Amino acid sequence: MAKGSDSHLIPFEVTAALRALGEQISRARRARGDTQAVAGERCGLHSQTVARIEQGDPAVSIAKVFTLMTLYDMGARLFELSKSDEATDILMRRHLPKRGAATRTPKGSE
Repeated sequence: MAKGSDSHLIPFEVTAALRALGEQISRARRARGDTQAVAGERCGLHSQTVARIEQGDPAVSIAKVFTLMTLYDMGARLFELSKSDEATDILMRRHLPKRGAATRTPKGSE
């Protein structure tokens, strides 16, 4: 029986992006003369996990992909993507509940 996440259909664009990212990681690793085993040892991953990342396997945890990317100085791109922009911050503040609004009880209901 397949896990719930295994039955999830991954869009073609995501699959293509994962493969392209894996290829970029592979190129960076090979440019430094590292084997998959060396790369895995340096960031605490099994060499088979490194191979799966380089193949664009969507089942590999994003943390492992990010760890490998950071090893090969690709982390700056990730950290840039993870930064919030001003427009998003403004929208989020508009939709967040007011401070303490959810915890107040009306007078007389105590």
